[in-house]
Amino acid sequence: MKKILELAKKKGIQAEVYQSNMERKSINFSNGQIIDLKSSYSSDTGLRILKDGYIGKSKTTKVTDSEELLKSAIASLSGKVEAKFSFPKKNKSSIERVNNEISSLSISELVEKNREIDDYIATQCQATRIVSSSLINFENKLINSNGSEIILKNNLFLQTINLPFPNTGAGLSKISFSDKAKSFSNKEVDDVINFYKLGLNEVRFPKEKIEVLFMPGAYDFFHDRLQSATMGMNIYNGTSPLVNKLEKKIFSNNISIFQDTTLDNNLFGREFDDEGVLSRRLPIIENGVLKNYILNLNYAQKIGLESSGAAMRIMSDNPFACLSRIHYKTNEKTINEIVKSMKNGLLVHNVIGGQSGNILNGDYSVGVSCGFYVKNGTIIGRVKDLMISGNFYEDFNKIIEISREKLCVGPHTLPALLFNDLNVMSK
Repeated sequence: MKKILELAKKKGIQAEVYQSNMERKSINFSNGQIIDLKSSYSSDTGLRILKDGYIGKSKTTKVTDSEELLKSAIASLSGKVEAKFSFPKKNKSSIERVNNEISSLSISELVEKNREIDDYIATQCQATRIVSSSLINFENKLINSNGSEIILKNNLFLQTINLPFPNTGAGLSKISFSDKAKSFSNKEVDDVINFYKLGLNEVRFPKEKIEVLFMPGAYDFFHDRLQSATMGMNIYNGTSPLVNKLEKKIFSNNISIFQDTTLDNNLFGREFDDEGVLSRRLPIIENGVLKNYILNLNYAQKIGLESSGAAMRIMSDNPFACLSRIHYKTNEKTINEIVKSMKNGLLVHNVIGGQSGNILNGDYSVGVSCGFYVKNGTIIGRVKDLMISGNFYEDFNKIIEISREKLCVGPHTLPALLFNDLNVMSK
C-alpha cells in the first residue's frame, strides 16, 4: 500500500489507499439438517487520487501491481470529475476489537450452536425451523499521502432464526449480531416461538381507523427515505425536499434521531470513518428540528459544511455518506405496555418492498409479511394480505409512542414505534 503512495508522490498526486479483508464461515440448518455450509475469504484494494481539482479512482483484488493500479486511476482523471477536497492529515489509529473466542470457532462448533437452538425449538413447537450461525472477521486499512494511517480489526458472531408459517412464505424471524460467541438465550427463542404460536391463528383485519406498532426490525425503510433526503449529493443537486431546511422543524417535538459511530456506541463503532475523518455523535433530528445533513468529504466541501464522519465503503468501493448507527430518544413505556394500551391496532414484525415508491420524496408502499391484530391490548392473531402506504414526512408526525426498550438491528439500536392512523389496506 505504501508503495502506491510513493509512486503517486513522485507524480505530484495526492493519494489514498483503502484495503478491505473479510473472512466468513457460516452454516445453515433446516429442521435439524445441514443444508448449507460456506467458508469464504475476500480482499480488495481501492485507490483514490486528487490532482488539479479532479478525482481519479481504481480498484483491484491484487495489490501486487502498484504501478498498474495507479496508472488506471490516472487514466480515470480524463473523466474530469471535480473534487476540491483534501484527504485528512495525520490521523493515526490502530484498533483491534477482536474476540478470539469468535475467531477460533470451528465449523463443528458452529454446527453445535445451531443444533442447540434447533433442538430447543423442536421441543417447544411443531414448526419448520431454519437456523443459521456465522462468524465474520474484518480488517480494514486506510493510508493517504497526507500522513493518515488507520487500521481497524473487528469480528462478529451472527445468528438467525426463521419460523415460516404453514403454506406461506411469511414467518417469524430474529437476528442477532454480537461481539461474543454467544447464542440466543432460551428467553429470546421463546419470544419468537410465542409469536409464532399466536400467528397460527389467522384473523380478518377490520377496515377501520387503527394504530400501527412497528417492531424495531420492521421500519428500516423509513431510514432509507431519511438518508436519501439528507445525503450530500441530493442536497447539492437541489433534488432533496430538505434543501435549506437545516434548523427548521420537519417533525413533531417527540422525534429525536441521532447517529453515533464512535467506539463507545456498540460493536459497529469506530474511531474514524472510511475516509479517515474522526467519528462523532451527530444529531440528525432534535425535537423535530433538522440539525445536520449526512456528508462525506466531497459534498461537505461542495456545500461548505463539515464532513459528518460517517463515510462508509462496501469492501474497497468508493466511500459514501451513510446514515448508520441510528439511535432514537426513547419514552418510558415498554413494548408490552404499548401493546396493552392499543385499542384497535396492527403490530408489524416484518415488511417487504421497502424500496418501492419515490424514496427521495418520502413515498412508500410496503407489504406486511408478518403482522398481528391487536384488540383491547391483546394480540388476537395473524393478519394476511395487508399493505401500508404513505409519506415518510407526513407519517413521522403521527408517532405517538417510542418504546423504552431498544434492540440491536444490524448497525442500528432501535425502539418500537407506535403510529396513529396510518393508511392500511387489505384485500
